[in-house]
Amino acid sequence: MADVSKRKLRIKPHHDAEKHIRLKTDKAGLRSEFVNSYKGRGVFASAFRNGDFVLEHRGKLFPPDSPPVFETYTETEATYLFEFKWKGRSWCLDASLEDQSLGRLVNDEHRNPNCKMQVLQVDNMPHFCLFAVRDIVPGEEVTYSYGDSDWPWHKQRFNTLLIFSSAKLLELITAINMDPSAHSSVKVRCQLNGKQFVVSQGLTVCFLTDSMCRGISDHIQNVHASVHPGTFLSRSLAQHTYHFNSLTGEALVVTHIGTNDISRGLPADIFLEQMTALIQRLQRGDGNTYFAVCAILPRPVDDPDTKALVKQCNSSMEKAFVNMPNVTFLQTNKLFLSGGAVLTQLFGRDGLHLSAEGKDKLFSFFKKFLWHFCRHA
Repeated sequence: MADVSKRKLRIKPHHDAEKHIRLKTDKAGLRSEFVNSYKGRGVFASAFRNGDFVLEHRGKLFPPDSPPVFETYTETEATYLFEFKWKGRSWCLDASLEDQSLGRLVNDEHRNPNCKMQVLQVDNMPHFCLFAVRDIVPGEEVTYSYGDSDWPWHKQRFNTLLIFSSAKLLELITAINMDPSAHSSVKVRCQLNGKQFVVSQGLTVCFLTDSMCRGISDHIQNVHASVHPGTFLSRSLAQHTYHFNSLTGEALVVTHIGTNDISRGLPADIFLEQMTALIQRLQRGDGNTYFAVCAILPRPVDDPDTKALVKQCNSSMEKAFVNMPNVTFLQTNKLFLSGGAVLTQLFGRDGLHLSAEGKDKLFSFFKKFLWHFCRHA
């Protein structure tokens, strides 16, 4: 009878979740610990039963009509921004604040996770809650799968488009040992800017990008995208290149960075020097890494000096990369010009970021280029 009474007193998991959502607190019996250099911190539990509510992934919620200003975030803060769709509209959860909440620290585990994420509606707002899918023993790390098998580190063999931008995901990606035999034996030949490229169909494709490519996952299949808002070439050289250390076999790296360098007035010769150094850092010396360097996009807010610098940098890159092996220059700037004037309708009201029409134009270009270059679909 005592056991029956205890079972009757057990609070229903969803009611337990709603209680902690309203209290904005984590449950007792959870703690954070450093796991390793790849994962960083993780969350460890005392004990939970199958079906129990474990914790909420909390943060500041930005509704569709009031998105965050991404350029105001530091690189580290930006890694805790999570975009999602709810009721057919795009939202953003900002968990960048070190507020002692633990949900933001839970790591990915796709083979044997002990929790599953569910979205609960409380007071007409979405909340991300983890529920145990099996008993969790004392001292066990709390984990859940970040997604289905299309996440790149879920496969030993894969060809997918990776957006190297979220630090939390990138720490996991660097542990991948990509199997070169996963690449197709079918060769694709294409002519670009006077150079012929012969690459394997379905080779690994990676993007190193700034905020201009935000939302690319809505346009290209199997893309999991977040961005490095406010990134600079010098920062990419210092902080981002190690994410590509695990690449083996053939790979294409598409770079779409440099706008922030230009807006700060970085001289064209220094700009080209840093872009070239970035490419050389990533080339690995094996001849199997290809680069598609995107032009700097002209923007409506650019003053005459900045416009002149954009043209100078694009011209210097186009000339320099003609003679650089395995590198091509993508004239994406021409998509946003008509008669030398910037097409303002392709940018948002701030004149800095692309509008929906502008993103569609840029991402459609990427899709066509990837199909032409390596038959990436």
